[in-house]
Amino acid sequence: MPHQVILPASGSTDAVMEIHSTLTAPRLGRALIVGSDVAYRRAALDFLASQGCSGRGVDHTADIPAMIRHGVWGFIVVDIGHSYVGGLEQVRQIRTHSLVPILVTGSTRCSFNRAVAYELGADGYIAKTSDLHELWALARAVARCHEIGIRLSTCGQERGGYRFAGWVCMRGARSLASPSGEDIALTRTSYALLSTFLDAPRRILSRAHLLHSTRTHEDILDRSIDVQILRLREALRRGDPSRQFIRTERNRGYAFDSDVERLL
Repeated sequence: MPHQVILPASGSTDAVMEIHSTLTAPRLGRALIVGSDVAYRRAALDFLASQGCSGRGVDHTADIPAMIRHGVWGFIVVDIGHSYVGGLEQVRQIRTHSLVPILVTGSTRCSFNRAVAYELGADGYIAKTSDLHELWALARAVARCHEIGIRLSTCGQERGGYRFAGWVCMRGARSLASPSGEDIALTRTSYALLSTFLDAPRRILSRAHLLHSTRTHEDILDRSIDVQILRLREALRRGDPSRQFIRTERNRGYAFDSDVERLL
């Protein structure tokens, strides 16, 4: 089903308004247009370019999972067109490998098509006959919902911290201290990445999950998550050269290789 934003209980109105005020013009990143209708792909890409959004168009026969693994996309448009089953299979594949927003276009406004698309992980559905301005507005609306949902989920979670292998990471101060007491400087993205690992120690986290967890903390839409992992490893190595905390799981992602104690 499409992502929903659930507002917090009364008393959090100011936080919601502050979040909303920062998301009125979200940056969408690169667009991937998938479909067999070459004319529609070109028209959509030309229109998006006029709005300052770069993109790429591919046929349904393209290796979409590989494109998801090796590229960074702000949102994806899947045109099911006359290839109904194939188009919906592409939606399923995308959602299996990524949390990227998915918009589906079709030749009609068939409610059954919309229901199936949503069940497979689509975030929005729009008829191909609609003006491309509506597609652009829908993409922006879905992006806002994604970012608001992420930010609301982190509101009020800046207390306490973590302890692991002699290290201490405090959430409120966003500080990291090595076992020797040395303060290790982290960028906002490295801190967000480390927090994601510390919330799920010894669990394998996919590249898509890690990217989704860090993208609202700093603009990294055009950089590889692998580069961010490398920088975090280097920061941790400065505090303890003998220990490798982040383990690479080939073709699966990364895992934080340490027990973690949550500090209240």
